Amino acid sequence: MEIGVLGVNPLAISLIEQWINRGHLILLHESNGTAGPGFHAKTDGRGVQVVPSRHIQGRAEIIVIALRAFDPEMIASLGEVRHRIVVDLIDEARATTSSSSYSRLQQMFPCAKLVKVALCDPMLLSAADIQIHALYCYSHDQLAQRTVKRLLTDAGFSVVDLTSIK
Repeated sequence: MEIGVLGVNPLAISLIEQWINRGHLILLHESNGTAGPGFHAKTDGRGVQVVPSRHIQGRAEIIVIALRAFDPEMIASLGEVRHRIVVDLIDEARATTSSSSYSRLQQMFPCAKLVKVALCDPMLLSAADIQIHALYCYSHDQLAQRTVKRLLTDAGFSVVDLTSIK
């Protein structure tokens, strides 16, 4: 599967490493080398293609937005993502507004199949014992959520479905 990733935060780095190990191709667009040289040294030539953001929406089956903070200009650079699964991995801890990244992305991409994913406790993230970590997952689109949940569990995470909690 081709997975497009816009930006790189710590959770995305862990997921990308696991997805590469499972044979997925990552189409990565990052700005200012946010992943760091260690990340590129580990993944160079192993399933990651660095591409312009517009190439992500044209090729990726799933688009992951993994910015360290909500950046409307960077997100808009993807272009039209109509009817695509878009995973919101934006770090909410750096939010400068009261509205969530999920609600802002819904406004930007009303026809996308949006899925919010968040780490239960970001301080626990460690690639060595990744299988013990749980992620929260929420979406209005159940098929998109199941697809994303399968990708996350294949990467070694437990997934808590918040959609079914009433």
